[in-house]
Amino acid sequence: MTNPQDHGGDESDAFHVIVPSLPGYGLSGPTSERGWGPTRIARAFAELANELGYNRYGVQGGDWGSIISREICRVAPKNVTGCHITMLPGGPPGKPDDMEDITDIEQQLLDRGAWYQAEDNGYFRIQQTRPQTLGTGLNDSPAGLLAWITEKFYGWTDNDGDLFSIIDKDKLLANVSLYWFTGTINSSTRIYYEMFKTLEPEFGATGETPVGVSVFPYELMMPRKRWVEDSMNLILWNEHAKGGHFASLEAPDIFVEDVRECFRGLR
Repeated sequence: MTNPQDHGGDESDAFHVIVPSLPGYGLSGPTSERGWGPTRIARAFAELANELGYNRYGVQGGDWGSIISREICRVAPKNVTGCHITMLPGGPPGKPDDMEDITDIEQQLLDRGAWYQAEDNGYFRIQQTRPQTLGTGLNDSPAGLLAWITEKFYGWTDNDGDLFSIIDKDKLLANVSLYWFTGTINSSTRIYYEMFKTLEPEFGATGETPVGVSVFPYELMMPRKRWVEDSMNLILWNEHAKGGHFASLEAPDIFVEDVRECFRGLR
């Protein structure tokens, strides 16, 4: 992203890149007070950009980052030039054509969402309702922590049954180690609890901010394009044949090109 000319890109697509660690996660260290939901994090990141001297910037995220990026659009709309995300929760708006002309990738994503809701979101409920109890166990056992996180990488990537064909062991272990050596697995789970305790009106609304969406077939939450066109200033919607929830790790070349394309006209 910073030197595209060295990686098959054009120098004009270069960015300054700020990659903050979420409060309560990894390099940011454990949080020690209540209230660190997505909205507070969004305001903190907007203030961080301001402290670093940036009053005009784009935001990008997946997973919690997609939610926080949209919140930054809401809380700092005058500063955000555009937003790119790889996950987007949402359902049909109630129009007559909501379920018409469903494509193969749309059907796969609808099935994927149904699977997630029926079989895969137990972790979400316990982290939302009992994060301290869970966190105590995970913070006490490196094997338990490795199993808890690896299971998600296995279930959420486009791996055809072989996780290490997509995510190598060193990257996986580095990810888990960031939680272990910083003691942040407990505080990281609390964002699930805090989100529903700190919701504000219009939460996640992007307003007039231009939004780009990259669609990967093994994502967990992704509505149809026609479901979001009326609620967002959608400037990019790219559907891809491979990739899942961890798009920047699974398909970095595709991911980077989409980010470049999204922000190319927003400078």
